Amino acid sequence: WGVYVLLVVVLVGLLRLGGLGWFDAVCHSFTTMATGGFSTRTASVAAFDSAYVEAVLTVFMLLAGINFSLHYRLLRGEGGAWWKDGELRFYLGIFAAFAAVGTLALHAVRSEAGLGWSGAFREAAFTGASLMTTTGFATADYDRWPILLKPLLVLLMLLGGCAGSTAGGIKVGRIQVMLKAVVREIRLFMQPQAVIPVKAGRKPLEDDVLLSILGFVLLYLFVLLLGVLALIPFVPDCRTAFSAVVACLSNVGPGFAGVGPTQNYAAIPAAGQAILTALMLVGRLELYTVLAIFMPAFWRK
Repeated sequence: WGVYVLLVVVLVGLLRLGGLGWFDAVCHSFTTMATGGFSTRTASVAAFDSAYVEAVLTVFMLLAGINFSLHYRLLRGEGGAWWKDGELRFYLGIFAAFAAVGTLALHAVRSEAGLGWSGAFREAAFTGASLMTTTGFATADYDRWPILLKPLLVLLMLLGGCAGSTAGGIKVGRIQVMLKAVVREIRLFMQPQAVIPVKAGRKPLEDDVLLSILGFVLLYLFVLLLGVLALIPFVPDCRTAFSAVVACLSNVGPGFAGVGPTQNYAAIPAAGQAILTALMLVGRLELYTVLAIFMPAFWRK
């Protein structure tokens, strides 16, 4: 809690230096560190049209998506805590890769319209941080971005931040472990007698932990599929249904098409909003927690 309050206070001060009033600075600091993404302006952060404000919020959104125990260790003097953490390196690597690809794609498509390298990087970095940390702030209508970037944005929504952060999504740590497990299975296919542990940091993981992570990810995708099928009758197209379910299950906010960054959920009828409300709760409380409530054994205990 101390780390959380400290980051909020620092962010309020930096936003005030950027010209925001107390009300805007405090509200945006609250919704940045909570990765909630609500803004005091209809146009979200785009209303301020400030490269400084966007840069500050990008940094603090990324901080909110990092395991808070690492912030605590860093403040206690463990300078190498951040860079020794494999999940954090993976998280920042994904963000950097998207920022680079997004900058190249946006500059290639819109350079004739006057979007320079700095403007392309500004849009790509802010949007990438906003969606990956499931904050949901907007400065650009990414629904109009090149088709190449849209699947990458959806993947960022699903990935989410690190374990122990305020971000939603599957969490990059789970994805990292799954990728390591896949690599191990490929190596075991070629070397059946080899002993190849899957590690999280320097700690080998037991097979039951790997199965638990795999089960969570598969359950997450299964709930996502059910949500899309349930929502389709209430929205005009499949793209809106899919992105709305991803955005709500991962607690992002804006999606694509009918629920894009310049749209909202008001046009979805009450039954559809009830489905999305349930998905938001399930995504925020984590799947196993919610499902346990409906298990008879839970109540017997």
